[in-house]
Amino acid sequence: MPSDTQPPATAPATGQWNPDQIFPVLRHRERRRYLSLMAANGRPYLAYDLDTTKYKRLNSTLKHLAMMCEAGLLVSAPDPKDGRRTLYTLAPSVPVKKATEGGTVIDFGFALLRSDGAEPQAKAQASGGWKPDEIFSILALPPRRRVLFAMAHGKAATATAMEGASKMRLDATLKHLTALRKAGMLLTSPDPTDARQTLYRLAPSVPVTKTPEGGTVIDFGFCLLRL
Repeated sequence: MPSDTQPPATAPATGQWNPDQIFPVLRHRERRRYLSLMAANGRPYLAYDLDTTKYKRLNSTLKHLAMMCEAGLLVSAPDPKDGRRTLYTLAPSVPVKKATEGGTVIDFGFALLRSDGAEPQAKAQASGGWKPDEIFSILALPPRRRVLFAMAHGKAATATAMEGASKMRLDATLKHLTALRKAGMLLTSPDPTDARQTLYRLAPSVPVTKTPEGGTVIDFGFCLLRL
C-alpha cells in the first residue's frame, strides 16, 4: 500500500507567477480539482483525502501534489496528529479572493481562475461550449498561447506571418495553427491576394472583450485571460 508521506515543501516568497509554469500545472483536471478545493475551503488536505479512489491511485495523487508544490502553488508539512503523514495547503502567496457572484477566484495576474470547489468534469462544457481540459491543454504550450493572443489582438494572417508570434519554424507553426483550428479557436479561408495561401483568423465564438481600463481579455467562463 503506497504511503502519503512526502517531505515538507515551501512556496516561493514572491508572488511572481510564470505562465509557462502555471499553465502546465493546470493542464490536468485533477490538479485543477485540488487547487479548486483548497481555494474554496481554505484548509489543509492529506493526499489520501484528495485521492477519490482511496489508495488505488495514491501514487498518482502524490505526483500531482509534488508538481504543485514545485510550482509554488502548495506547501506541505508533517501532520501534527501523525508525523508519518503530510498535509498539503494552498501557499499563502496564491492570491485567492471571494468573487462577487459567489465562489472564489485565483488571480495570477495574467489569468484569473474561477472556482467553486467542485470537481471539474472532463467532458463538461462551460458557457460557450469551451471544455476546460481542451483549453488548458492549449494554454500549456507557449507557442499556441502566443498565437492565440496575437490573433486576439490582430487581424487574419498567414502561417508565415504567424512565425514571429509562435517563435517557431513554419512547419511547427502550422501544427500549432491546426491544433487551434481543431479546438474551434481559429477559422481558415483562402487569401484573396494569393489563393495558394491560407488565412487564419480568430473564431467569432472566442469571447474577446475590452475591459473598462482599456485592456483585452478572453473569458472562457472558468478562466479569464488578460492579454
